[in-house]
Amino acid sequence: MRILVHDYAGHPFQAGLSRELARRGHRVTHAWFAGDPGPKGRLARQPDDPPGLAFRPVTIPRPYSKARLLRRFLADRAYGRALADTIRAVAPELVLSGNTPVAAQAGALAAARQGGAGFVHWVQDLQGRAAQRLLAARRPVLGRVAGYALGRWEAAQMCRAEHVILIDEAFRPVAQAMGVARARTTVIPNWGPLEDVPAIARDAPAVTAWERDRGIGPRPRFLYAGTIGLKHDPAPLAALARALELRDAGQLVVAASGTGVACLERIRCARLHLLPLQPARDFPTMLGAADVLLAMIGPEAADCAVPSKLLSYLCAGRPVVLAAPPDSPAARIVDIAGAGCVVPPGDTRGFIEAALGLARHPAAARRAGASGRAWAERHFAIGPVADSFEAVFRAAATRRGRVA
Repeated sequence: MRILVHDYAGHPFQAGLSRELARRGHRVTHAWFAGDPGPKGRLARQPDDPPGLAFRPVTIPRPYSKARLLRRFLADRAYGRALADTIRAVAPELVLSGNTPVAAQAGALAAARQGGAGFVHWVQDLQGRAAQRLLAARRPVLGRVAGYALGRWEAAQMCRAEHVILIDEAFRPVAQAMGVARARTTVIPNWGPLEDVPAIARDAPAVTAWERDRGIGPRPRFLYAGTIGLKHDPAPLAALARALELRDAGQLVVAASGTGVACLERIRCARLHLLPLQPARDFPTMLGAADVLLAMIGPEAADCAVPSKLLSYLCAGRPVVLAAPPDSPAARIVDIAGAGCVVPPGDTRGFIEAALGLARHPAAARRAGASGRAWAERHFAIGPVADSFEAVFRAAATRRGRVA
């Protein structure tokens, strides 16, 4: 089957799926937004890649900014047109598209329909629901209206798709309320890139060299890696950095992009070490340099998304401190995996004490890290994951044939 896998963000685990599908004999084109600043996977051919795999970055002529809503909407529309051009050029039999802004997904869906391809909508985030909450907090009236309109548009796209992949069972009743029949939904939880993120010893030469080259400060090391956007409140990180300075208790390393980075840049703290996002080749080494890994997701989006960084953290074999509602999908993963601690959003003191507690008790930290890695090895194997996607593709192809 000719498949175009579109992952707007260019994350590592989606690239791993494309590689596995190509190993199975499919002709796979993996497309992503080249202008997105978030963490990236290996988005170029490797020496051992199968011949049926190709990578195509999608670009737009204008700079992309998430800060201004109108400019962002216009850029998303432009991206949708560029993505549609890519789909038409590749002429796939099936399009799998995820992580895609609603305004851009419209272009992908239209191009797939025009070319007679099946379309699988991969729901990584329930964007309308999250936007309605996040925007309403900033601009109550306009935010609610814009979020509602976005949600209706998103629902229409999901209803037009041959099949919808959801990343958590909690998303299923929401999808049904949006009009998507249960028979056309499949839950495939996200996974971490086991092959790309091995558990690396703290004293490994590569870790020592990475630390030296970047002037990383004293242990214990607390690390946040990834995007800091509207869903991620940077306040716990700022408070932790100040606590480390006050207590002379280690170093906070933040390797990030996004709107929240500016908040951290404004604080003057010797125990805060800011880095840009690190290249994919250095990502596992960076995680290996950490003693405790940190993640946050706000209550407005906690039931609408699972941070991909959390899944990579589990692969790295390091303990995790997560600020998230205790009933959220992300919190359930940390609890079930026994990978660390979950504290409620807004509990800054609890966040600090959880991080410092793991650092003070290295044996408990090692157990949590090993438990997270073992859970990842049981759940993130790419073979069964690809089996699930192929089953969805067959269902989508059958449905498309009936519609045609």
